[in-house]
Amino acid sequence: MNADHFSARFSRSVNFAAGRYRFTVFRDDGARLYLDGTRILDEWRWGREEHTVERDIPAGAHDVVLEVYEIDGWAAAKLSWQLLGSNAPSIGSIQPACGRSDAYQTVNFQTVASDPDGWQDIKIIYFVVNTAPSFAGGAAVAYNAEINRMVMRNESGTSWLVGGAPGSSGTLETSRARLDIGASSRTVAGNQMTLTWSLQFKAPMTGPQNLYMLVVDRANRHTGWQVVGSWGVGTSGSPPCVGAVTPSSGQSAAGVQALVDTEFGDPDGWEDLKIGYFLIAPIPNANSDCVYLAYNQDVNKILLRNDQNNAWLGGFAPGTNATIQNSNVIVDVADCSVSHTAQGLTVRWALRFKNEFRETYTMYAMALDNRNYVATWQKKGTWTIQ
Repeated sequence: MNADHFSARFSRSVNFAAGRYRFTVFRDDGARLYLDGTRILDEWRWGREEHTVERDIPAGAHDVVLEVYEIDGWAAAKLSWQLLGSNAPSIGSIQPACGRSDAYQTVNFQTVASDPDGWQDIKIIYFVVNTAPSFAGGAAVAYNAEINRMVMRNESGTSWLVGGAPGSSGTLETSRARLDIGASSRTVAGNQMTLTWSLQFKAPMTGPQNLYMLVVDRANRHTGWQVVGSWGVGTSGSPPCVGAVTPSSGQSAAGVQALVDTEFGDPDGWEDLKIGYFLIAPIPNANSDCVYLAYNQDVNKILLRNDQNNAWLGGFAPGTNATIQNSNVIVDVADCSVSHTAQGLTVRWALRFKNEFRETYTMYAMALDNRNYVATWQKKGTWTIQ
């Protein structure tokens, strides 16, 4: 066999477990890769380069064929594959989570996405500023890690405007918003990918908006749309924030007191917060079988929604020697408390869940300010009643 000017074919039957696989081919010069007779990579040309391609493969034996050819000079061929992770991605923090800006004012949002299988398993991060998780009517941007490009949804929400890599020159814009790609950035570490989006909202975006995220991994598992914050464009003040729920996951036995803290914020000061809501339910809907609580900052009262979801029960100041209850929970108001910071407050809820409410539920929080701006229901964790 000559040192130059040759071709070769390597074939093997491989027993794969079911899943999505990433194939990596290093070539010098040309290479073609086939899976069960279908060509999935075609780089039949001079050069020295590495390529990846992904496919969903059912369990069982499958034929893998690699064809290569060499012109002259260096010669190399390498094929490997890996089963992509089996864990779903998650949404981390966003900064700022609430605030306001005037039309055409630049705002830098920093979003964090995580994946237990490593940041390399993150495929797409979507970030939408709108009144609903929709590509139409607001500002919708995304980062596609497979092609290392930032994109923006067009005016009608029907297709993507494709830009460059974060930090490269260029902008994308519609009549509602402008994305400065050069002032945007991406950093990665461990399981996390952090994107900074440099955005300007235009006059048609005026009014209170929600901040939404969705993260997709390379096996197309995704987080679903989640509200992560609130924003005002050209508003007279800033919408409120919903902060952390602590602990973000936990458990308690029926009848045993559980202490849970919820954080609420407002850039206009804690005095501008009107009501902080806390919901423990299977879905973010107070009409479901749930525990629905509120703290009214204007009157300093703890409240519990009744079973029929048509009236509030109680109305006691935190620390009052009293209880409030419905068929799902007893609220020990004496052990409830509220603490303040310059731009927020934390409510501690003292809850004894009843036997009828034993299950694992999702915890949600929502906030309303004195301008009637709303930070809508945000998923904050889970709680199990044993």
